[in-house]
This record gives sequence, C-alpha cells and structure tokens, in this order.
Amino acid sequence: RVVCARSGRRIQLIESWFQTYEDGEFTILPAEHATVVLCVPETARTLVYTTKAECAARLAGSCGFAEPVSMVSRYGLPSASDAALLESLADRTTWVFVGDADPPDILVFAWLEQHVPIQWRGVSDAVLLQFGHRDLEAISIPMSAAEKDTVPLLNDLCPDFRKFLGPQSAAILERGLKVELEAV
Repeated sequence: RVVCARSGRRIQLIESWFQTYEDGEFTILPAEHATVVLCVPETARTLVYTTKAECAARLAGSCGFAEPVSMVSRYGLPSASDAALLESLADRTTWVFVGDADPPDILVFAWLEQHVPIQWRGVSDAVLLQFGHRDLEAISIPMSAAEKDTVPLLNDLCPDFRKFLGPQSAAILERGLKVELEAV
C-alpha cells in the first residue's frame, strides 16, 4: 500500500496546478457535474476510484478485488464532496485507484492519497503485463504540452510514482509519452 503523509501544502499545489493548466487533460468539473457512484459504497469491501468508469469497470473484473466492489468515478480532480465521502468510508474498506499512466491521473491519485489510504491499481508495468502488453511503445501516445510540463513536478507531488508505475511505464512517461486505460 502506497500512502503519503497528509499534506495541506501538497493538496493546494495539486489544486493550483489543475486550475492553472485546465486544458481538458487537467480538469476541475463544476459541482453540478455529479460524481458517479456505482453500487452501495457503505457495503463495499473494495472501493475503486477512477477517472474513467467504463474502462475501470472492464479492468476491475480481472483484478481480483475483494467483493463486493463499489466504484466512484469523476473525470478530473475530485470535488470536496468526494473527499468527504472518501474520508467517511476510509476505515471500513480498501480504496484503490484505477487510472491512466499520465500526469493528470497521477496527480489525482496524489490528491486522493492525501485524504485516504489508497493503492495505485491503474496502468503500470504489472497491469500491462497481466493483460499481455509487452510493447509499451505500441500502446503509448504523446502527452500534451501541459502534461510534459508536469512530469518534473511529480517528484515533489507524488514522489512514489516511479515505484507504482514500474520502470518501463515510468520511462515512457519521462520521454513525454503516456499510456491510457483504453489501451489496456
């Protein structure tokens, strides 16, 4: 389990980055865009937080999560109400994040881990190998300019990103490429 010590400064830096670089990749949806909650989170043994519900649902069935599983999905940075939900359920369930191997989703994960103990189960060397992807070049795509600008900041905002991505996925990221859930 990868958990960082809670840091109000880290939360502020991540939120500020999303506000400054909001470009479709770095997104903060208005409050009227509801977070999607699938199944009853209060009864779940595993809660999956994702930015892409359709893709995560496909992967979750193959990941061996303790059942019952509930999913919370919101594109972009989580909302304050998401944080309240996460924190209210943190002590009775296992939280996992399923997302892209790209700077926006890594920062969403870093924001989430400031609120709850959560594990990265998104795109990584281990997940790609599990699904038979050995050639990362074939499934990677170029990052946007804002995403490329973010990569150096990941060392401070999510220091363990190389560890949970794995060496090959981290190397792709550092070369200005990313792997999205749709490729898995």
